[in-house]
Amino acid sequence: MMFAPQRKGRADAWTSELVRVLHDALADRIALVANQLQHPDPGRRVDALRMGSRLIGR
Repeated sequence: MMFAPQRKGRADAWTSELVRVLHDALADRIALVANQLQHPDPGRRVDALRMGSRLIGR
């Protein structure tokens, strides 16, 4: 959360925190997909491809 001096005069101060949270969540999903792509089980690798396609919006 931003401190009051950082928020002062910024109409979009709340969006900075939201962007950070979304960035962290995306990084977690990318790590999950990367891990699943390396899994020995073919089913998990197929699942990773599906998850990856959702990340890029296809």
